[in-house]
Amino acid sequence: MRMVGDQEALEKATLRAAAAIGAPDGLLVRVVARADDGVVLINLWANPERRQQANDDPSHIAAIVGSGIDEATITRTAESYDVLDFTVARDRRPHC
Repeated sequence: MRMVGDQEALEKATLRAAAAIGAPDGLLVRVVARADDGVVLINLWANPERRQQANDDPSHIAAIVGSGIDEATITRTAESYDVLDFTVARDRRPHC
């Protein structure tokens, strides 16, 4: 998901939401990254059913609403893909 808006506000809101949501069943990887015009959020799910289950979870929705993401976002675009493969290089993880 790409969220365009005040970068600092989006960073804080996205990290608040991520902390409140935690790691729902089926979430393999979550990446929050800065973009020139906001923030990019990448969630890698075990399967589409787990993603939908998390998206429909009332506590997940409440965490997003309570984080301030909506207020900080001017535009938002989301795309879904079927993952064929991914690699986690543990020794190359940047220090955040």
